[in-house]
Amino acid sequence: MTTLLMERAGTKGSLLRNLYKDFLLECLDIVDDTRVEKVYRIYTEVALLRREVSISIDQAGKNETEKLLKPPTY
Repeated sequence: MTTLLMERAGTKGSLLRNLYKDFLLECLDIVDDTRVEKVYRIYTEVALLRREVSISIDQAGKNETEKLLKPPTY
Protein backbone atom coordinates (compact mmCIF):
# COMPACT_ATOMS: atom_id res chain seq x y z
CA MET A 1 0.00 0.00 0.00
CA THR A 2 2.82 2.41 0.83
CA THR A 3 4.43 1.85 -2.55
CA LEU A 4 1.12 2.41 -4.26
CA LEU A 5 0.71 5.70 -2.43
CA MET A 6 4.27 6.75 -3.19
CA GLU A 7 4.18 5.92 -6.89
CA ARG A 8 0.59 6.45 -7.95
CA ALA A 9 -0.96 8.88 -5.50
CA GLY A 10 0.11 12.16 -4.00
CA THR A 11 3.13 13.44 -5.92
CA LYS A 12 3.17 10.49 -8.32
CA GLY A 13 6.45 9.16 -6.99
CA SER A 14 9.39 10.17 -9.12
CA LEU A 15 7.21 11.55 -11.91
CA LEU A 16 7.19 15.18 -10.80
CA ARG A 17 10.84 15.09 -9.79
CA ASN A 18 11.76 13.75 -13.22
CA LEU A 19 9.62 16.37 -14.94
CA TYR A 20 11.27 19.13 -12.95
CA LYS A 21 14.71 17.64 -13.63
CA ASP A 22 13.95 17.68 -17.37
CA PHE A 23 12.70 21.26 -17.09
CA LEU A 24 15.95 22.29 -15.40
CA LEU A 25 17.94 20.58 -18.16
CA GLU A 26 16.03 22.58 -20.76
CA CYS A 27 16.71 25.73 -18.76
CA LEU A 28 20.41 25.02 -19.07
CA ASP A 29 20.04 25.34 -22.85
CA ILE A 30 18.83 28.90 -22.30
CA VAL A 31 20.81 30.15 -19.31
CA ASP A 32 24.37 29.40 -18.36
CA ASP A 33 24.03 29.31 -14.59
CA THR A 34 25.96 26.94 -12.34
CA ARG A 35 23.18 27.12 -9.74
CA VAL A 36 20.65 25.70 -12.20
CA GLU A 37 23.12 22.97 -13.14
CA LYS A 38 23.66 22.12 -9.47
CA VAL A 39 19.92 21.87 -8.79
CA TYR A 40 19.52 19.75 -11.94
CA ARG A 41 22.13 17.29 -10.64
CA ILE A 42 20.47 17.21 -7.22
CA TYR A 43 17.02 16.52 -8.67
CA THR A 44 18.47 13.79 -10.87
CA GLU A 45 19.85 12.04 -7.81
CA VAL A 46 16.74 12.63 -5.70
CA ALA A 47 14.47 11.13 -8.37
CA LEU A 48 16.64 8.02 -8.56
CA LEU A 49 16.85 7.63 -4.79
CA ARG A 50 13.10 8.12 -4.36
CA ARG A 51 12.47 5.37 -6.89
CA GLU A 52 14.92 3.05 -5.08
CA VAL A 53 13.11 3.65 -1.79
CA SER A 54 9.78 2.84 -3.39
CA ILE A 55 11.14 -0.37 -4.91
CA SER A 56 12.65 -1.43 -1.57
CA ILE A 57 9.36 -0.86 0.24
CA ASP A 58 7.50 -2.83 -2.43
CA GLN A 59 9.96 -5.75 -2.26
CA ALA A 60 9.90 -5.76 1.55
CA GLY A 61 6.11 -5.97 1.49
CA LYS A 62 6.05 -8.75 -1.08
CA ASN A 63 8.73 -10.73 0.76
CA GLU A 64 7.44 -9.84 4.22
CA THR A 65 10.90 -8.90 5.43
CA GLU A 66 12.20 -5.80 7.16
CA LYS A 67 15.73 -6.50 5.94
CA LEU A 68 15.04 -4.68 2.68
CA LEU A 69 14.03 -1.54 4.57
CA LYS A 70 17.40 -1.01 6.19
CA PRO A 71 19.67 1.52 4.46
CA PRO A 72 22.59 0.07 2.53
CA THR A 73 26.04 0.29 4.06
CA TYR A 74 28.67 1.85 1.87
